[in-house]
Amino acid sequence: MYFHGGCNEVILFDFWRISEVWELLLSMLGIFILAFLYEALKYCRDLFYRSMKMMSSAHAIQTCLHMVQFLVSYLLMLVFMTYNAWLCLAVLLGAGVGYFVFGWRKALVVELTEHCH
Repeated sequence: MYFHGGCNEVILFDFWRISEVWELLLSMLGIFILAFLYEALKYCRDLFYRSMKMMSSAHAIQTCLHMVQFLVSYLLMLVFMTYNAWLCLAVLLGAGVGYFVFGWRKALVVELTEHCH
């Protein structure tokens, strides 16, 4: 496998096929937004974690948010594994802008439970 820059790709699902430049740009925008929202989700989970008590409704919400975060992180990884340089750039920029917006609000404590990144 190697990085390439074409616009003929199947992204995640068979129905998400791109072959035109405008489809690539639209897909890049969607992937950018997904990576940005991934960082927002990490921030929301941090907010819920601070007010959480074991076996409460907040814990159930935290569990659901963890599952969504887990799913989104793997979807972003699979997008990156297409080795399309433009889609990889969209993932990196979305995560970078998302971290710029939400990351400074996180506590300066290393969270040992965070998995992929």
